[in-house]
Amino acid sequence: MIVENILKGLGNFLTYRTGIEPADYIVVLNGSSYDRVREAVDLYRNGFGKKILIPESFTPCGYDEIRDLGIKLLDFCEINVAVLRKYNIAEDDIKTTLDRSFGTREEAISVKNYLDGAETISLILVTSHFHSRRAYKIFKKVFHGRNIKIMCQPTKYDHIDMNNWWKVGWQRKWILFEYLKLAYYSIRY
Repeated sequence: MIVENILKGLGNFLTYRTGIEPADYIVVLNGSSYDRVREAVDLYRNGFGKKILIPESFTPCGYDEIRDLGIKLLDFCEINVAVLRKYNIAEDDIKTTLDRSFGTREEAISVKNYLDGAETISLILVTSHFHSRRAYKIFKKVFHGRNIKIMCQPTKYDHIDMNNWWKVGWQRKWILFEYLKLAYYSIRY
């Protein structure tokens, strides 16, 4: 029981949620598509965001060659935009950044570049529970000194059970890898 409580605590430590209020943008971070974008749709429909912003994502190795063969592959950004369209989100309210990004820090920089010149902005970050603490820290660091309000809302549609993550192999890997990334970002930035 003690070990189980420690493991639950380790999983739940990664979850970071702020209070939310209506924002200028709902930012859907890449890495997991359907669960995060569904949360963004819910927030948008409930009046918590004027626009939904998706960072352009990297194209995995081999994608260009596969596309050259005439096979249609979508990256994370393209999948998220397609899902938003299926949910009938107004086309004018779906925005994508200009810079392709690989990883959370690059996504934050891409969002910052997209919003460059805006006086005051508010964002709601939408991501997975296990990714929310690190994502929030990275965005706060990247936007440091800017007049911006950053809020964080982990998706309720998350595929990882933060109270039982150690019981499923792929969930163990994601949580342990997230701790490594959190340590790296804490030291590096």
